[in-house]
Amino acid sequence: MKFVKDIPIISPRLLELIEAIKDPQNAINELKKFWERLESETTPMYEELEDEPDYYLVTFIYREKRLTNELMVSSQIFGYLSSRGKMTQIEGTDIYYKSIFILRKTRVSYYFQMQPVKYELYYEMGQMPSDTIQDPLNPKNIYFKAPEPYPSIRYSILETPDSTPQLLMIKNDDVASGSLHEFYLECPEILEEIKQGMPPQIENDEKADKYKIEIYLPADYNKELKYSSITLFDAFAYTHEHVINTPVILDNLIHQHKIPPTIGVFINQKNRNVELNGNKVFGEFLARKVFAEVRKRYNLMDGPKSHIIAGSSFGGVMSMFMGLNYPDVFGNVLCQAANIWVGSKSDFTRAPNEDKDDFLCLIEEYVSRDPVNINIHMDMGRYEG
Repeated sequence: MKFVKDIPIISPRLLELIEAIKDPQNAINELKKFWERLESETTPMYEELEDEPDYYLVTFIYREKRLTNELMVSSQIFGYLSSRGKMTQIEGTDIYYKSIFILRKTRVSYYFQMQPVKYELYYEMGQMPSDTIQDPLNPKNIYFKAPEPYPSIRYSILETPDSTPQLLMIKNDDVASGSLHEFYLECPEILEEIKQGMPPQIENDEKADKYKIEIYLPADYNKELKYSSITLFDAFAYTHEHVINTPVILDNLIHQHKIPPTIGVFINQKNRNVELNGNKVFGEFLARKVFAEVRKRYNLMDGPKSHIIAGSSFGGVMSMFMGLNYPDVFGNVLCQAANIWVGSKSDFTRAPNEDKDDFLCLIEEYVSRDPVNINIHMDMGRYEG
């Protein structure tokens, strides 16, 4: 990314508008045409500048009549320094804007917030905002339905005009759909740890003493055949049609013969900060009880090489932990956008360089332990962090 100072304005469209509204007799009509054009084209605005051939100049636009210095765009493209996303009013108008250069073929989420802009380096990390505003002029969005007690958020999506379509996430009526099933298992030891740390998350759960395990079976599942599998943490994200619709992705991949018929195992977390930060009790529960129960119910291929453990963020951390400690169960790790630098305890109130001795513990384990026979694929968003 490349940051753009609020002044001077460099967006050709905004410069054109500013010139047009200099005449007071034209101002009202020109502003009306500007907003009508945005409604038909959607936001943000994408412009190409000759001096920056590798980037789009992306300009976020928000309509607000009152004067405020508390309006900001929140997105990974600005990192953790929230003041980078502060929006500026075009004097004499109801237009607030923020411009930034974005690399071509980029897709990233964002939302608006109306709050005092913080200038310290780190937010209060780990606390999801509840005062988010979806971009009213952008129909592309993701509804992130988080588990209690976290607030659900609707993110708007920035997609540069040349970004690659995510065709595998689109349900195709010509593709046979798999089916979802569920069962429940107890893990009293980890639940006791969760109750001590964060009781509101399980307080109103009818099955608070059990973990919900969701199973995806491919279309035409045949119990006489043996199947590979993928186990994913955070089922609330990986089975949600507006987030990562894994059942549809699996349907399409199987239909296109890009993967063999595969069983999906989705783990519903109760307190992911406790369970997924290299928790040995939860790891043992998953490998020796959950996966054993899946093997009992469904006909899985022998050995670890046909089985994947996967997740994002803390789910990616736990996937790496499972690969290192249970290579006899999972021969493949899919680690997505993982905060691998974390320490042995979850603490989002400080930066990772404030106490180096308490961070990088999983990395140190991989360095110090004997090698294990697993395949690892790691991916990271272009603007993560």
